[in-house]
Amino acid sequence: MSLTLYSAIICPYAARAWIALKIAGVDFELVNIDLFNKPDWYVKDINKLGKVPALKIGNEILIESAIITEYIADKYPEAKLWAPDPLDKAYGLLFAEKFGEHLSSFRYKVLSKGFENASLYKEAVDSVLPYLKLDSTKGPYFAGSATPTVTDILCAPFITRILTDFEYIYPKDVAKQVLDSVSGPEYDGFNTYANTLRNMKEIKETFDAYLDDNLARTKLWMKKQSENN
Repeated sequence: MSLTLYSAIICPYAARAWIALKIAGVDFELVNIDLFNKPDWYVKDINKLGKVPALKIGNEILIESAIITEYIADKYPEAKLWAPDPLDKAYGLLFAEKFGEHLSSFRYKVLSKGFENASLYKEAVDSVLPYLKLDSTKGPYFAGSATPTVTDILCAPFITRILTDFEYIYPKDVAKQVLDSVSGPEYDGFNTYANTLRNMKEIKETFDAYLDDNLARTKLWMKKQSENN
């Protein structure tokens, strides 16, 4: 059955599905959608909301990044995208939900309202720490998995963009202040996990295209936001 992923380089939600398909090792057609100039056919025939990702499976269409990622995990069990322990799977979905609630939203606050919101990073990290389950004696991913699971895939595109923003977008003094605020030993596990996600092979493959296409654009956007605030 043919697979077509409708995606957008700029969208971290779409990157979830892209990464899951790459890890699963399945063949799929990638169609990039210009979110600033959406084709009429996409809204009419694929996703009436005009959002990405969407996954076309034969004649069926799935939308919503988490749903698509979980479908891929179920459809291709040999990829081992689910934690083998049901409790770890449940903890992982809880962590991904809290991550989205606090850290994903943090990035959009900064992008939309300016760097004065950067200090909220520590608050966001503190909010997800109680739900982070690690076991480095077994593996670097969530709950000690040796390979990426659904939880890691759901979080990786966002933390990668946040860390990259600190490195390339933020004023150097602001970035240093923010990163220093989460440099204590109580944050070692989170910081190690965040860098593990950032260095996933599949993240690098999907994120390089984002960097090439959007780094300069994001810098310009943030400059305009700073001038307007």
